[in-house]
Amino acid sequence: MSVYKYSNNAKGKEFVYTADVIDEFEDVTKLIAFPKCTSATGFQFSIENGADEVAEMEVQITAYPDKDGNFYYEALTGELEDQTIADQWHTSFDYALVSASGATGGATN
Repeated sequence: MSVYKYSNNAKGKEFVYTADVIDEFEDVTKLIAFPKCTSATGFQFSIENGADEVAEMEVQITAYPDKDGNFYYEALTGELEDQTIADQWHTSFDYALVSASGATGGATN
């Protein structure tokens, strides 16, 4: 099939959202992850007539705690001792990936 649709009947599934946050002035890349998300508003995009760039797409998400009670993870690539974490961040992110690094920080009760 080569035609796809998004309609009122579309049901969003839970997903993991990962991204790179790049500070071009400091030449630093931070990996971020929200381990358990759902779409908050559905699919939205805007097209500007005659634009030279790809259409902007916007997705608003709602983050929920994962099974370990965490909503958000981040890592500076330059501080990672284990490069496999950066290599697998976008393809197979889960708590096991970051816990193996001895992840610390965040608020505690």
